[in-house]
Amino acid sequence: MKALDIIAIALFVLTLITLPVFLLNSFFYIYRRHAKRGALPQRPPVKSLKALLIPIAVLFGVCLLSVTNAREQALHSINSLGSNYTVSMNGHVAQNPKEVLDTLNHLYWDWGHHSHPTKRVSVVISDKSNRIVLTLARDSDDPREYWVFFPKYWITSTKEIGRVKTSAFDNY
Repeated sequence: MKALDIIAIALFVLTLITLPVFLLNSFFYIYRRHAKRGALPQRPPVKSLKALLIPIAVLFGVCLLSVTNAREQALHSINSLGSNYTVSMNGHVAQNPKEVLDTLNHLYWDWGHHSHPTKRVSVVISDKSNRIVLTLARDSDDPREYWVFFPKYWITSTKEIGRVKTSAFDNY
């Protein structure tokens, strides 16, 4: 997962480098085409367009793979907890730890619906061998829906790994 973060950062930097090259080549193409109206059409800057679009497409794929892996890793860690576990919400011991785990076990992916995350809740679940840190953020449209982030990795600290619907986090 850390490798995916490094690849994503490298692709992002590569995109930032190729964007001005593409814009400059496009400007020169438009200028030459406008200056020589009667001449044969010149070739558009296809190579610089490919150099821009390919890293963007690969970046989206890396992010999708990272989110999918993080979701599976979080669910596996939750399901492999022992019977003696603790759940804390915003630094306080949760009043309903079983309900929190049951809710997080129903983590699902959904298309965005023009809302955004608002109030954040930090959830730490731990036992002898595992420690899972998740960040939940209440949806701006549906107060029962929470976006789940996995802050262990760069991509999933800002990109949701899934959503849950519950009223279990209303008191936090």
